[in-house]
Amino acid sequence: DPEHAFDHDWFEAIALAARDHMVDHWMDHTRQIYRKSQKRVYYLSLEFLIGRLLYDSLSNLGLLDIAREAMTGLDVDLERIRLLEPDAALGNGGLGRLAACFMESMSTLGIAAHGY
Repeated sequence: DPEHAFDHDWFEAIALAARDHMVDHWMDHTRQIYRKSQKRVYYLSLEFLIGRLLYDSLSNLGLLDIAREAMTGLDVDLERIRLLEPDAALGNGGLGRLAACFMESMSTLGIAAHGY
């Protein structure tokens, strides 16, 4: 109910909508990998400095403007909602940045990879 929703409720709603889009892309990509019998990389790191994911995910999925427009129509400030997400900050620096860059590079190159 928009009249009784708190900022955290809006955050969850946006995150779940983005997740639905991500899952569709992820499943399509996974099916392609299996059809091609493509190898996969599993990357284990004790640190990941990935930052906040919601805003990046909306942008990468091409949904940022749509989300902003939808929230504006509901009189909700997307920037305020974005700031609710804590930075994961899983590490202290060097390795965390390297892990995030490594995963991003593999994604850009179309390499099937999972980071843990």
